Amino acid sequence: MSRALFSEEEVRLATERRVKYIGAAKVSISQIQFEPPLPRDLDLKNLDRLRKVFRKNSCRRLDVSNHDPEVVSQQVLTNALRKANVTC
Repeated sequence: MSRALFSEEEVRLATERRVKYIGAAKVSISQIQFEPPLPRDLDLKNLDRLRKVFRKNSCRRLDVSNHDPEVVSQQVLTNALRKANVTC
């Protein structure tokens, strides 16, 4: 009995990615809006901790584990591409 090259789960995920994934974009953090909005009372100890982490390790933006996947509506994507004179 031969084993399948890919598991059912791997095939399902690959199919879902082909259907839903359009691409990646570099976005200025100032352009990101959270729904619901984040609370404004920031934890200063946590901010200080994060500053130390970034000073020590830098941003490492090419590390996939530091990427933040987001869902963007087709309308928002279309408008952004139009404003940037880009097509997909």
